[in-house]
Amino acid sequence: MKTLTLLTPLLLSGLKLQDKEYTLYDAQCEGLALRVQPSGSFSCASARIF
Repeated sequence: MKTLTLLTPLLLSGLKLQDKEYTLYDAQCEGLALRVQPSGSFSCASARIF
């Protein structure tokens, strides 16, 4: 199940690290996702389906 949330600066600054990688999907911009690594690094992913 996708975790839909608004990806805001306040949300990003308060993200908690977990033992496993997890992904948050933006509720406002379809196809935009943020991956959070256990090491604390973030990466953005974008996907468009036509």
